[in-house]
Amino acid sequence: TEIINNNCISCHNSGSGNAYVFDTYQGVAAVAASGQLVGSVFQLPGYQAMPGAGPPIDNCQQVLIRKWVQAGYPNN
Repeated sequence: TEIINNNCISCHNSGSGNAYVFDTYQGVAAVAASGQLVGSVFQLPGYQAMPGAGPPIDNCQQVLIRKWVQAGYPNN
């Protein structure tokens, strides 16, 4: 959640008009379930690299996101 708040929420929030909204757990969980979250933060082929407005998040944060998704994206 801190990673999302620091890197994603400024563009992915309810008031942004963005299709992906991360200011709710349900919004983040939906993108995690689809595989798009990991694909985007790892900047894998076929996914839009994120964060789009800056440099990639560091590898440690990428790994934490992947582990959270692999754990079933618990609401913590």
